[in-house]
Amino acid sequence: MMLWAAPGSPLHKWRYYNTVSKTLKNCGFGVDPQTPISIFRAFVEPRPTGRARSPLKTHLQTENTMKTYHAKPTDVQKKWFLIDAEGLILGRLAAIVADILRGKHKTMYTPHIDTGDNVIIVNAEKVKLTGRKLEQKTYPWYSGYTSGLKDRPAKRIINGPFPQRIIEKAVERMMPKDSPLARAQFTKLKVYKGPTHPHEAQTPEVLDIASRNPKNKR
Repeated sequence: MMLWAAPGSPLHKWRYYNTVSKTLKNCGFGVDPQTPISIFRAFVEPRPTGRARSPLKTHLQTENTMKTYHAKPTDVQKKWFLIDAEGLILGRLAAIVADILRGKHKTMYTPHIDTGDNVIIVNAEKVKLTGRKLEQKTYPWYSGYTSGLKDRPAKRIINGPFPQRIIEKAVERMMPKDSPLARAQFTKLKVYKGPTHPHEAQTPEVLDIASRNPKNKR
C-alpha cells in the first residue's frame, strides 16, 4: 500500500525523482551518475525567479541541441550556369531550372533569402514537348478589347520569333506564386533563341541536363 504524499512534500518529490530517473535510464540518459543528483536538486532546491522547468526537458535540451542555419545575403555567392535546351523535355528542364533559381540545390538554402544562381538557356526553339502538346497545348492571349481573348498553340509560339517565351512561362509557373522574392529570382533567368548569348564575360559553367537522366532528352 502506497502512502499518500502531498504535492510539494519531500516524499512527493522523491517519488517524482524515481520516475524521472527510470525514464532517463530507459531513454539511454542514465549513464552519467551525476544526472539523477542534478535532477533531484532541481526539484528540492528552490529556483530564484521564474517558472520551474521540467528536469527531463532541461536535460534533453542540453544533450541534444542543434541550431537552425539561416543564410544571410552577404554569404551567398551566385554562379552562372549555361544550359543547351536542344532536345530537352520542357517540363523536366523547367523543374531543374526553377530549383537552381531558388537555390534549392544548395545546402545553405533558406526560403526567405535569394540563394539561387543565374541560368542561361540557349537554343530555346529546339526544346521538346511530349505527346501531342505541341498541337494541343495553348497559351491564352488577350488583346485588350472586348471579346479579345484568344489562344495561341505551342507550335505557333515555338516556330515564331519568340520561342523563349515557352521556357519562360514554364519556369515561371514552377516558381512560388506572386511573391516579391520569386519575381527577383525569376529575373536571373536568361533565355535566348539560337546558340549564342551575350553573357560570355560571366564565364558560365556548362550544365548537362541530359546526362542526369535519360528521360530528360528526346
